[in-house]
Amino acid sequence: MFVLLSWLFVLSRAAHALVHVTVNDVAWRFAAFATGAIVLLIMWVIFALAILFAPALP
Repeated sequence: MFVLLSWLFVLSRAAHALVHVTVNDVAWRFAAFATGAIVLLIMWVIFALAILFAPALP
């Protein structure tokens, strides 16, 4: 799951850069940026929940 989300983030950053250097349409750029930000938020939530619910060490 984390690897899939990581690749989705990388693709969103590549899309953001591609839009920036070609058409530079702000709406498209924001969509790519927002997608990456949402993916990162999901990854942080999963990471935090994994730490929160990890079994305690003896």
